[in-house]
Amino acid sequence: LARDGTTHLEERLPALGERLKAHIRTEEAVLFERMQQEIAPDVLDAIGVTLREVYAAHGKGKSCGTSR
Repeated sequence: LARDGTTHLEERLPALGERLKAHIRTEEAVLFERMQQEIAPDVLDAIGVTLREVYAAHGKGKSCGTSR
């Protein structure tokens, strides 16, 4: 979103939301898919355990609402 010197949030925020959605979909379709192909399942599980521990240590909830 280009800076235009005005707020116009009612116009700009939906555009930002759409760009964010597109970015997330790209990560899901490309980055995470590639990680699953290249990294062994036990390593991915270990990464998940570590991330949950870090979130718990810093008072954060579950990442992205996952139950795993």
